[in-house]
Amino acid sequence: MQKVGRLCLFCLHKLWLLAAISLVLLAALVSILRYSLPYADHYKSQIEQLLSNQYGTEVRIGELSASWQARGPALLLHDLEFASESQQLGFSVARARVHLHFWHSLRSLQLRSSHVELSGVELRLVAESLVGATENGSRQEPLTDALEQLFFRQLQQFTIQDSRVLLELAHSDPLVLSVRQLSWRNQGQRHQGQGAIAVEGVTGNSLSFVLDLYGERLDATFGQLYLQSEQLDIQPWLSQFLPELVELDYANVNLQAWGRVEQGAIQRIQVDLADNTLGWQLEQQEHWLKLSQGQLLWHPADSGWSLFSSELQLSNSEQSYPGILLQLHRIDEQLLGQLQGLELAALQPLSALIAQQRTELQLLTKLQPAGQLTELAWALQPNDWQLQAKLDQLHSQPYADIPGVQRLNGHLVAATNFAELRLASQDSALDWQGAFSQPMQFRQLQAELQLRYLDDVWQLRMPKFQLQGNDVQAEAQLVLNFSEQAELFLLATADGVAVANAMHFYPRHYMPVSIIDYLSWSLLGGEVRNAATLWHGPLGQFPFPQNEGVFQSTGQVTQGRMRFQPDWPELTEVEALLWFENSQMQISSSKARLQGLAVSELVKVRIDDLFQADTLWIDIATTADATEVQNLMQQSPLAGCGLITIG
Repeated sequence: MQKVGRLCLFCLHKLWLLAAISLVLLAALVSILRYSLPYADHYKSQIEQLLSNQYGTEVRIGELSASWQARGPALLLHDLEFASESQQLGFSVARARVHLHFWHSLRSLQLRSSHVELSGVELRLVAESLVGATENGSRQEPLTDALEQLFFRQLQQFTIQDSRVLLELAHSDPLVLSVRQLSWRNQGQRHQGQGAIAVEGVTGNSLSFVLDLYGERLDATFGQLYLQSEQLDIQPWLSQFLPELVELDYANVNLQAWGRVEQGAIQRIQVDLADNTLGWQLEQQEHWLKLSQGQLLWHPADSGWSLFSSELQLSNSEQSYPGILLQLHRIDEQLLGQLQGLELAALQPLSALIAQQRTELQLLTKLQPAGQLTELAWALQPNDWQLQAKLDQLHSQPYADIPGVQRLNGHLVAATNFAELRLASQDSALDWQGAFSQPMQFRQLQAELQLRYLDDVWQLRMPKFQLQGNDVQAEAQLVLNFSEQAELFLLATADGVAVANAMHFYPRHYMPVSIIDYLSWSLLGGEVRNAATLWHGPLGQFPFPQNEGVFQSTGQVTQGRMRFQPDWPELTEVEALLWFENSQMQISSSKARLQGLAVSELVKVRIDDLFQADTLWIDIATTADATEVQNLMQQSPLAGCGLITIG
């Protein structure tokens, strides 16, 4: 029994001695470690090799320093980089502070950290890897496994600041996410991060997010992503898309979004829109355009993604326009879209702002188009695009020589160098605002316009124009070349115009007022048949004094009534040809009656220059009964002058 006691005492003594030696050695080891920490950079290659072996990929450290803190050593690494076999995948850290858990690392014989602080991180990856496995298998990359091992399993918590994520897109430039701040915690199979991000070149400030995942492996996780923005500034993106929008005072986005994550990939994102507003000043008045009250649903699809909306509400500073629907589909390099129910009037104030910098849009703002874009569909490719649209109840204001329209329906097809617009309307009017004396009422209108880019010049064609009016039946065709000096080729025909209403069809911007007044007074009755107008020449040179072009207009008058002077009798039962050429006018009558005198031979009335109409020439050559001629003279200004001799 005494031997057993002595043996136990001996063993206990040895155990205490071993513990004391261990503590001394451990203390010596800690002291050696503490005093050697300032020289950590000398062991950089060994640490690089240790990390490379642990994570299965090459690790490079630009600079290394260390110090001892309360729970153990802290490492400060500069220019840390994990090598990748793919050019589309990369990971580097400008500055990393690692707080090592000394005792845990000692027990596991692996580096264990209590906290890691990273800044200047740059992660480059393929965007499609976030919504499904990529074809090149980047998820099987050693770097991918290394990052998952480090940030998803080994580190319990870490923070990231002032960093970037570069998402490589298949058919465009990389999308750069700026990570302002991220805090991440791993607790068993739960992994949660929250922070703030911004999209470089798109947003001026950041939106907050929370990512909550469950699972042992990253490619098998499931969970939810939550995004929220309050007054998110998207002016940088709008200024890139339309530089003219730099004049905006603000462009704010407010939304909440929920994303579903399955198998380590985002499978769906639902967005609830709040008030998303553009605001600006124009002519000392405040304007705004707001999109609100709607939801968006995004999900990945084969070779791309799809986006659908519920009914969206668009409003401006004047009124609201509900019922807008949007669809977007990305298929490989092609972007397909469809928009329904857009009221054009909602965009008028914004288009006026853009037109201040884009002169080609100033005409559009003058016309003030209104109506509904019932359907707009487009297809965009890298070097090509197509578009088609349906317009309903289109209204516009008259401007210059362009008439205002009402209740016009249309169909538009357009591509890179081509556009075609077909228009139709019933029981409406063309309002010329002074170009003609009154609006042109019609029962039916059909027109077809084509815009082409030929030989470095835009060309507008109108192969079809048909108008069935209350006072006229008209057809026209034209070609307008937008060269340095615009040229017009026009052929128009009209029929069934009452002479008494002809005054309403005189182009007041091109005919002298004195001539219009005279013709309105002179032409009293009858009907114009087979009227035709030809224009061939530059628009700015009319009436072509140097024969730069040709303008001709003709018409056949039947059963007409005309007068030349207040004190001359009227011409009745006139059968005549009206003829205009450039600045000249001529009326040639083959049959008429002048105060009972039948004029069966040619009568000519002409004005040599409508723009200097000082003289009206009348030439009558006919054979008549002397008594009838004498009676006519007695009722003319020649009566009583003593010069009338008939015999």
